[in-house]
Parts: sequence; C-alpha cells; structure tokens
Amino acid sequence: MRVRRTGGRRRRGLARPPIRRIAGWAGVDRNPLRRGIDRVERALWIILALAFFAVGPTLLPMAGQAARAGGMAEVKQEQSWHQARAVLVRHAPYQMYGYSTSGTVWVKGRWHVPGGGTKFGLVPAVVGAPAGTVVQVWVNQAGQLTGHRPLTAGAVGARVIAIKVLAGVGLAATLLTIAGLVRLLTNRRRMAYWSCEWASIGPRWSTRRK
Repeated sequence: MRVRRTGGRRRRGLARPPIRRIAGWAGVDRNPLRRGIDRVERALWIILALAFFAVGPTLLPMAGQAARAGGMAEVKQEQSWHQARAVLVRHAPYQMYGYSTSGTVWVKGRWHVPGGGTKFGLVPAVVGAPAGTVVQVWVNQAGQLTGHRPLTAGAVGARVIAIKVLAGVGLAATLLTIAGLVRLLTNRRRMAYWSCEWASIGPRWSTRRK
C-alpha cells in the first residue's frame, strides 16, 4: 500500500518573501551560520554599489561637460584652418613600407601660404603618384600643415558620448576591482578562522570516528 507524504511539502514549496531574500543577500538576517566577516563583506559590497549609483550620476555629466568644453574650444581654434593645393616635388614610391593599409604615403611637396611665400613639407599622396601631382592639404592660419581635418561640432558630440561611456566603465571597473580585493581579503580571513576551528575540533572528531 502506497503512503502519501503530506506533511511539509507545501511549506517547502513556498518561496521566501522578497524582504527576507534581500536581507539574506545583505547579510543582515539571523542566520546562525553567518560569521561577522561575512556581514562585513556584504556591508562593503553594499557600500560599493551605493557609491556607484551615487558617484555615477555626478561623474558622467562632469566628464561630458569637460569633454564638450575642451572640444568646442578646439573647434573654435581650428575654424581658421583651410585647404590648400600642394604640389608634389618628388615621385611617390611605388610600394608602401611599414604596416599602413590606407594606401597613402608621405612625399615632399610645396604649397603657398595666404600671406605670400611657399612652404615645403611632407604631404599625403597615393602610391606611385608622379611629381607635379596636386593634392589637397589642411593648413592653419600660419600656413603650417595640420595633418588632419578641423574638428567639427558633430565629432565633439561623438567624443562626449565616448568619454561618458569610458567614465562609466572606468568607475565600474574600479569598484569591481575593489570588490575583488575585499573578497580576497575576507576569504583569507575565513581560511584563518576555519584553520583555527579545525585545529580545535578536528582531533575530537577523529577520536569519535575511531
């Protein structure tokens, strides 16, 4: 004859209330097996989590504002840049050297400055370009090569977003590193406790088994 088990099944199936789950995770429940070092560890983790949510909303806007201010100052400074026509005075090499994959080589060229006169320098050109080829270069108000296009407001916006993301990732990585160090130190402390306890209980336990 089969005997149905009725006692305690419903109680075992019931999940703990959310408040008790949170209290258990935070280490503030009344679990008799929880050590003081466990509560300290959980308390430090909670402090680190609160620090992330407290510092993040302040750090990210500040980083974005600093990046935007610096970027707009750079945009204003580079507004005087303009394109100039540079003429190659030498043949560009027919093969590239190094690890560049852009298909661009640097060749000596000349260009005219706004105030009059001619300047010489290395200008970008395609591989195998003959002497006399005209290329477009960016120069500043003094007629010196800038090496890149002037910064735009759109590029500043993208830079601000990237700075905010990097600031958030850096903050999270820093706090996670601290949490890992806390875990390492508390584990060492636990091992020391376990060694002391086993040194006092182990001999008696072995004697009882014999």
